[in-house]
Amino acid sequence: MEKITKELIKKYATQKKLSDLHTKYQNTIKYDTHLKNHNEYYSNFIFFLQANIPDVSNNAVKEFTPDFESLFIDELFEIESKELINDFLIECTKYDKITSKLNQTKVSELWIEFGKVMNQTTIILDDEHQQKIIRSFHILYADNHQSKKFLTSTNQTAFRLYLMDKKPINLQFYRTYLYICEDISIFKPPKDTAKKKFHEFNIWLDNFYKSNKLNSHILEDEEKEFYLYLLRKANAVCDVFSSYFNHDDLNIMWHQHRKESLNQSHKYIKSINGG
Repeated sequence: MEKITKELIKKYATQKKLSDLHTKYQNTIKYDTHLKNHNEYYSNFIFFLQANIPDVSNNAVKEFTPDFESLFIDELFEIESKELINDFLIECTKYDKITSKLNQTKVSELWIEFGKVMNQTTIILDDEHQQKIIRSFHILYADNHQSKKFLTSTNQTAFRLYLMDKKPINLQFYRTYLYICEDISIFKPPKDTAKKKFHEFNIWLDNFYKSNKLNSHILEDEEKEFYLYLLRKANAVCDVFSSYFNHDDLNIMWHQHRKESLNQSHKYIKSINGG
């Protein structure tokens, strides 16, 4: 009997599209009427997913491995993470004139801070079945639980939430949700967490651009467009301002929207710090 290797599982994951896996899971719910709940749907889904892995050789007999699920899902996360980064970098190519002229250590620092705010969410998963999964996860991973290392991983739980959702977002979203949600009648992101992260980023970005002007005296329009792009993306995720950063006039967005939002950011951070 020839065992399925880690390398084969990773290769298998690269051959699968998340959207196709989601469709297959939803079809399991719809057509496999002998299955009664999401635990049965998921077990059936994982069983046949592993059963259909290509043989390592023509005459091989597949030996099921208990690590298949975690290895396969972790690889899906790795693949998606790389795709999201690549998509973001492609989107940013029009700002190469700016980022290529900045100190690359500073650029890395910028992406780290930007990533922190982009990992926030204001979306609430209110489906009762998803909430049961989230609640079980938080109970099992409570600080006083003594067997955490034996439990289902965050990635596996996030993958299940992705499959269950009628309109899935991406794997990173569900993992972030598990990390930040709190039990507030239902498990949901704390009301002001995303808002706080945006305001902190807004203030940080203001200091960053002032310290990294390409021209020591005048901020070029391309620089303004780049920093406004970051604010627009961050605001879209954190849902703080409904009418800022979407005007056709660059100067209005820079001198009015950004300035007004910055004033509000300073006031907000001061208020929560007891100022």
